[in-house]
Amino acid sequence: MPPARRGWHFNGIEIAKARSCAAELRVLSVDGVHLSANGTRFGEDCSVLIREPSILITDDDPGFRETLCGVLAPQGFRTLLAADGEEALQIVRHEVVHLLLLDMHMPRLTGLETLRQVKQFKALLPCILISGDADEALRQQARRAQAFSVLTKPVSHRHITRVVRMALRRSYNWLPQG
Repeated sequence: MPPARRGWHFNGIEIAKARSCAAELRVLSVDGVHLSANGTRFGEDCSVLIREPSILITDDDPGFRETLCGVLAPQGFRTLLAADGEEALQIVRHEVVHLLLLDMHMPRLTGLETLRQVKQFKALLPCILISGDADEALRQQARRAQAFSVLTKPVSHRHITRVVRMALRRSYNWLPQG
């Protein structure tokens, strides 16, 4: 008789040991793809299988939102847009979002306030804060709020793409297709 297992396992992997898997997921295995109760797809190593990562771009400047959309969408990212923190919170609650980009200075809720609220119900969602005046005090506050990174405007297309890919890789073990 095999030894009793404690905790959630599949293919010999304890889910609690995998960062991308939330505790107490119910997992169904079909042809090497594992589905949780919420529809998240996991690979055999418990990494989340994402074909087209969804990125929510939140900025009160429509030109900056559209520019980031124009940079990220052609690279295979699904982009969602929000004009302020309140709208971002609604989208995160109702849509599949894999990464959140937040401008710091917005009406209604700042990027940091939005990040803190998001982390209350989506603790593992990687969030990148973008600010034109990112000083050390803001960076410390963002770290305490569990931001993945703080970028300073103006930010190059290459740099933001690199940080987005790094956040997705670390959070979901995601690698671009092709």
